[in-house]
Amino acid sequence: MLQRLNKYIIACGILLPGLAWAEQDFATIAETLTGGVNIIAVLLTAACVIIGIILIGTALGQYQIHRQNAKLVPLINPLLCLFLGMVLVILPIIVEYFDEDEEKKDAKIITVMIDIDAPL
Repeated sequence: MLQRLNKYIIACGILLPGLAWAEQDFATIAETLTGGVNIIAVLLTAACVIIGIILIGTALGQYQIHRQNAKLVPLINPLLCLFLGMVLVILPIIVEYFDEDEEKKDAKIITVMIDIDAPL
């Protein structure tokens, strides 16, 4: 079975060399490789926001328990959950603000050029 598969792979490599040696530049290859990373980035951003909201809710619940019995839950627990939740919610906003996307920069430059050429 394995020998038959190896023969099939070798035959495809000999008969179809155009598929094995496609002419692509490095930009196309890099774009293909980083295409799937965008999906992962969106999922991580959504996960940060969801976990941040859960942590803020947990902080509020722990604070209510702390108000009923201070010995049961120390005050540092709800404060830490609140801080971590706010960091996770704000993190995607900060990343989006400092994003170095060339298309956005080009769009800003074009907008500025259009505004400069506008009649007074």
